[in-house]
Amino acid sequence: MSSRFLNIFGGLIVAIMAALALLILTYGGSPAPSQSADAPRYGGPFTMVDGYGRTVTERDFKERPLVIFFGFTRCADVCPTTLIEMADLMATLGPDADRMTVLFVTVDPERDTIEIMRDYAEAFDKRIVGLTGTMEQVAAMAKAWGVYFKKVPTTDGDYTMDHTAGVFLVTRKGSLKGTLDLHDRTPGVNLAKLRALVR
Repeated sequence: MSSRFLNIFGGLIVAIMAALALLILTYGGSPAPSQSADAPRYGGPFTMVDGYGRTVTERDFKERPLVIFFGFTRCADVCPTTLIEMADLMATLGPDADRMTVLFVTVDPERDTIEIMRDYAEAFDKRIVGLTGTMEQVAAMAKAWGVYFKKVPTTDGDYTMDHTAGVFLVTRKGSLKGTLDLHDRTPGVNLAKLRALVR
């Protein structure tokens, strides 16, 4: 083996070792920042009012799995359909349904008063908790969950609400576990998701 080849090979080894040392000094042995981007987060602290006039926060539901749905009581189809299907799932779950809390959060606090929210939510299942609040409180909670809502005028001078209609599943620790697809007619899929949530 020629001395010229050895010199070139030795130079390459030195260059590689220098590059590795620079990486370790720069990142401390950790992956580069571009490889450790944070995953999106949902939820967070909130202050709302339940159907009995009590101020509630996320701490009132601590250590219980949550099912959260945003809507409004004058909704013509999506909201009542979702709540009917949710009530059916709760009935099928049996005693397991008592181990979670279902929150129906209004996006129309101007019309959805405390009493209206209580009567509407409990008409589907007595265990469903209706939440309302000031516009600022509602907007803050909706933003935390990535929920869009907007007042849309109607031709009769009234208005309706355009809004995100997802059903969020939240673990006891407050992290998003997934969502329910209440348009999915595959037998048992949503039921299995709820059973996994409470157990």
